[in-house]
Amino acid sequence: WCKYSNDKLFIYKAITHMKKILFYGNCQLTKLHHVFYKLYAEKNLEPHLLKQVQYIESSDYFKKPWIHEQITTADILVMQLHSGVELNPFVQIVPFLKKESHVIVVDSLYCTQFHPDLILSHKIPSFREGPFHDFNVIKSVVDDISLSSFLENDPFYDANFYSDEVIERGCKTTIDELTSRLNLRHDLIEDNQKLRQDLKISSISLVDFLKNKNNIKTTLWGDLSHPFNPVYKYITSNICKKIDVEFDETEFDKNFDKLNNELTLTRPVYSSVIRYFNFDVNSECRTYRIDEDYTKVSRTQYVRDVY
Repeated sequence: WCKYSNDKLFIYKAITHMKKILFYGNCQLTKLHHVFYKLYAEKNLEPHLLKQVQYIESSDYFKKPWIHEQITTADILVMQLHSGVELNPFVQIVPFLKKESHVIVVDSLYCTQFHPDLILSHKIPSFREGPFHDFNVIKSVVDDISLSSFLENDPFYDANFYSDEVIERGCKTTIDELTSRLNLRHDLIEDNQKLRQDLKISSISLVDFLKNKNNIKTTLWGDLSHPFNPVYKYITSNICKKIDVEFDETEFDKNFDKLNNELTLTRPVYSSVIRYFNFDVNSECRTYRIDEDYTKVSRTQYVRDVY
């Protein structure tokens, strides 16, 4: 739709009854916006994206005239929750939506079960993109284990390094965390629905998706917070159900390759995790893609760089 002039755009929208869908959240919703723009922008939806929440300095952002106009004219808001008042969409966005708008709250797409090795820390100096670090490599440096010794006995290649119990605990941690967030959302949705009875407010969770073992045929996350396309397919199809838009799985697969690793920050999966889930071993399971340009880095090179 953006390629039309203002007059033609107006006519085009009037004929097709396009609905304006607005996205607000972290980088995950930026990618979700890209999915909807690619699949629906010239059909029956007009996707718009607010700035990623981590780059918004204060609530003044929402008061800018062009941002306020985006909010007040949206038919659908797809959002993630954010703590605090300054950037909370239930404070800064939802109260200003027009009547009969549809609010869809999406999980923060978090998962620990495929990467028991990763720790999140902003204090550890990072030579690579992102705050995630391999605990075993960091510990070997701290314990003054030589590089040659670590590479010779790298736990990454040990099929029994992480026990079934440890991996299952990671699965339970993810489900428990997402369930806790789901319960919190239910309470917030109920409270806000009372305040804005003219809105439809619903949510989408990954709990059922992750409990279904049939969905776990390969690693679904590049690290703890960067999912691959099967997760986005699930979220997209559920949004489409809620807003009565047809979801074409074939069209999705044609536009987005299976894992889309080329544009997803990726840490490889330990052999013990591959064994537990019975994943096929492929190059992406063995490769880091953690630089800003998403260049592939081998496990050996990653360890050498840390040392």
